[in-house]
Amino acid sequence: MYYKMGMCYMNKTAAFEWLEKAWHHFSSGKLLYEAKHYTDTVGVDLHYAIEIMLKAFLAYENKKIIKTHDLIKLYPHIQSWINFNEDELNLLEKISTYHTEASYPSKDRPMPTYEELKEVIDFGKELFSKICKLLDINENEVKR
Repeated sequence: MYYKMGMCYMNKTAAFEWLEKAWHHFSSGKLLYEAKHYTDTVGVDLHYAIEIMLKAFLAYENKKIIKTHDLIKLYPHIQSWINFNEDELNLLEKISTYHTEASYPSKDRPMPTYEELKEVIDFGKELFSKICKLLDINENEVKR
């Protein structure tokens, strides 16, 4: 469905699909976290969840989806929708390392701690709800 807002058409269906995929990654990451699974694997799932949540804004606006896993590089493209404080930006920067540093094997790679992942889960849960609200998408329907 397209909704007219000003001079551009909003694509709620595309945003819904992106948020649904984000929820899959988020709920998987949370489940693995609760099972005390490997923190690098949990981190990658949580990273993808946050990344896809943020890219839902681009889908909603029918904009080109930026091909980056770096959440800080993505941020300027969605800043008209959402603003993060300095602590949140620092967390986004840390979350970005879960993909760039933890998803591929390397000697002495940093592993996120469970405490750090809990902070990301709390942040992701709030962010998901906020994005659904901003885009007027029923959060419970996305989570089905």
